[in-house]
Amino acid sequence: MLQFIFPITILLCAFLFVVLRDKETSTSGLIIGLYTLGCVFSFIVSLIDPKYSYFVNRFYLGALYYPLALLILFIPFLLISDKYFTVMYVLPEKYLNVCSLIIVLLSLVSYTYFIPIVYKVLSVDDLNNFRHVMYLDGHPYIQEGLINTISGVTATFFILPLTLFFVYISADFSAKMAKLLLISSFTYPIFVLAYFGRDGFVFWLFAFFFNFIFFRRFLTDRFKSRAKILLLGLTPILIFGFMFISFIRFGSLNNVILSILNYIGQQFINFSTSIDIDTQHRFGSRSFPLLFNIFSDNLTAKELKYQYDSALYSQGLEYISWSWGTLLLDFYQDFALPGVFLLVSVFTITTCFYIRNGFYGINLFSLVFYIGYSQVLLQGFFYFRQFNNVGNLYLIILFCIGFLGLFRVSTLINTTRIDSNQDLKD
Repeated sequence: MLQFIFPITILLCAFLFVVLRDKETSTSGLIIGLYTLGCVFSFIVSLIDPKYSYFVNRFYLGALYYPLALLILFIPFLLISDKYFTVMYVLPEKYLNVCSLIIVLLSLVSYTYFIPIVYKVLSVDDLNNFRHVMYLDGHPYIQEGLINTISGVTATFFILPLTLFFVYISADFSAKMAKLLLISSFTYPIFVLAYFGRDGFVFWLFAFFFNFIFFRRFLTDRFKSRAKILLLGLTPILIFGFMFISFIRFGSLNNVILSILNYIGQQFINFSTSIDIDTQHRFGSRSFPLLFNIFSDNLTAKELKYQYDSALYSQGLEYISWSWGTLLLDFYQDFALPGVFLLVSVFTITTCFYIRNGFYGINLFSLVFYIGYSQVLLQGFFYFRQFNNVGNLYLIILFCIGFLGLFRVSTLINTTRIDSNQDLKD
């Protein structure tokens, strides 16, 4: 039981600190609360899923490292509260319209590319078998190339049009462009669905809710009501898509329920178990293939994966190779425990450095970085979502955007100031 008590206590204390500090729903509370909930569900999973019953009767050192590594990741969110961001500085509407138009056009390319693929995928007779074949032999309808890369990166950056949608509403900019940006953000669920994945529905809901919480001080009461109606209308549709794929993959209702519980609660167990496994690490080929391939080749990456999977099979833990353990497990597979703490420390220090001036008014670049990085952690609750070339490009671009946020935008261009004073709004 100690392996559950320690991490739940640590994460619950961090969550309660944020709740008592903010005294309202906050983006920090959303992130920390999600990981805390996952630890609570891990106890439930260990009791009802025979596959994880072993975890109750033995203490794993990973149960100590897990909350400590997460606490380092949470430092920016423990130090910074949403209520500190009372002023935003964004580009004037005419310049922002140009940027937004480019995003909308790229999203149109992404839609044009992935929608026919989704249609082909959903037309397959045996979708469950198709998924296994796809992971073994590659996607039969997607070929690597420039259009695929552009479409994938655009969809992965769905948080940008979604955030700009809220910026447009907050600044009372073009309503038509705001609607186009909102539509553009749906490229991500379509992109994931093209691979017969269900995460896109969940991540889009996370992102919309996260943005709504962050921007609510800048929004009129009228729009808040409309946003809630929009969210209530879209949620059943997105949940239907999630459940549709779940039933195809897992069959019976009991299996689907168990899979959803595992969806939330398996991460802590898998990470803690993996720490005790004697295996060859993958030196970045799992999480950062774009950088790994600069210094090595695809054959080496496959060999490292084979060695890691073989070690799991030899110890009867082969299911971990296709299970989740948050982004921490992916980092551990690549760089061992010292690498985990080094990476999360680098992420945390960089994030604090990039948004340190937010107390005096956050500019558009820092805003996009903060929300984009927050999505890495929200998605990272399941696994390191940026594990492929497209995801690696996302991180590189995101941190470049954060770097631009270090410079005062007002010295480059006349900015539009947005205050959180609701009295100024209709």
